[in-house]
This record gives sequence, structure tokens and C-alpha cells, in this order.
Amino acid sequence: MEERLNKVISRAGIVSRRKADELIKKGLVKVNGKVVNNLGIKVDTSKDKITIKGTTLKVNFKTKKNILCYE
Repeated sequence: MEERLNKVISRAGIVSRRKADELIKKGLVKVNGKVVNNLGIKVDTSKDKITIKGTTLKVNFKTKKNILCYE
């Protein structure tokens, strides 16, 4: 599932979305080995390798599923 890069970084607990935007603008974030400068880029956490300041971001997001039962 594709999500915006700044959202993925903030969900990983590194920084807030606004700070993630600043890191992207400064060129400190790489996706699949390429420096990213676009704020609107979307990444797939299951396929793409995200690196921040030389450290690989490990992403294990689990989506919640709510089940409602009506009687």
C-alpha cells in the first residue's frame, strides 16, 4: 500500500510530519538509494528501502481491522 513518505517516517516514530518534510527538503532521505527532494512522493513500505541520514528505516505497520456485529 502506497503512502506519502513523510507519513511513513512519522508513523515509524522518527520525527513529526513537518520535521520529516524538512529532512526531505534537506536531501537527508533516500528511497531505494536515490535522494528524494519531492515532498509528495509516495512509497510502498513493503517494497521500498527508506534511508534517513544513512540509517535504514524499519517499517512494520499493521493495520487495524474493526469488526462490528449487529444483533
